[in-house]
Amino acid sequence: RWRNIPPFLIIQGDADPIVPLRQSVMLHERLLAHGKASRLRIVEGGGHGGETFADPSIMEDVIRFFRMHLTES
Repeated sequence: RWRNIPPFLIIQGDADPIVPLRQSVMLHERLLAHGKASRLRIVEGGGHGGETFADPSIMEDVIRFFRMHLTES
């Protein structure tokens, strides 16, 4: 069941009115508990999408995550 789970990058605003922060934290913790790669980035004051992801450091995290998990061996 957990065998084919890909690496997760979860970016969550702590002020998201649609997806509660706790759901992202629970997903992240569950993935780690099953030995899966997961990175959780909580954006302080961030909502649901839009300007939450405008910070250039978020894009740097995304690029770093993809380089780490999608580079050919």
